Amino acid sequence: MSTLLFATAEDAQRGFYSAFERSDFIAMTAVWLHEASVVCVHPAGNALCGWPEIERSWSAILGGGGLGRLEFEVLSTVIRAETAVFTGYEHIAPAGSGVAYAPVLATNVYCRTPQGWKMTLHHASPTAQRNPKRAQAAATPPTRH
Repeated sequence: MSTLLFATAEDAQRGFYSAFERSDFIAMTAVWLHEASVVCVHPAGNALCGWPEIERSWSAILGGGGLGRLEFEVLSTVIRAETAVFTGYEHIAPAGSGVAYAPVLATNVYCRTPQGWKMTLHHASPTAQRNPKRAQAAATPPTRH
């Protein structure tokens, strides 16, 4: 397990997308909470429950390398004392292409642990909306309680 420590929920969110874009499996494992309660749903996929199942899926996804460019367009961010929820669109452009796939609607949930903020849920779904517009909520600062 990596020793990366995410001091804020925003750090963990950036860490997730950085690991994803760089196809860095070790960095991806540092983002996730390694417990039975975690859940991951990849686009058009089934729910993967528990860290071992999720670890295998990320190993397969990131093992090919060369993802290309990945950007997260924020729709909503809610941060509470122990939990953070980020919802938005993932825009993925394959390596060597300037054209992005249709956006994927994603929700990422993190919790505060003694080892810093860790991902507990990633749910990504295809969407028919080709050019999403940012929600008005994206213009407001994150909520902290």
